[in-house]
Amino acid sequence: MTLIETYYYLFYTYYKLFESFKTTRWLTDVKAIIAVSSLEIWILLSVQFYYNVLIHKKESFNFFSFKILTPFIVLFIIKWAVFLKGSKWKIYVAKFDNLPNSQNNKRFWIVGGLTLISFANLIYSLYLYTLI
Repeated sequence: MTLIETYYYLFYTYYKLFESFKTTRWLTDVKAIIAVSSLEIWILLSVQFYYNVLIHKKESFNFFSFKILTPFIVLFIIKWAVFLKGSKWKIYVAKFDNLPNSQNNKRFWIVGGLTLISFANLIYSLYLYTLI
């Protein structure tokens, strides 16, 4: 599986998760994009917190600074190119739907584990950041 297919599978997992609940079936593609984006933002924030811990510098975060706004713009461009520009994500959803259930279940747990690890990493990095 290539890196782009892995990225689409991450999207697919969240897409199927939101599709599985009757109350969240509207705009599932947008919700999946938001879930993937939030995961990426968690990772970026963790890296920033770890960096500040390593250099022993407590910075204030201003959303409109170049340092914070640039990654958000890059993430938005990636989301636009990968998901919103065309309907290529629909091809990958159909492709992943045809995978055997055992393979889909295994990958679902991997994505869930990575999500939990990313969130725990964010909490831990924030904890370390508060100790500065």
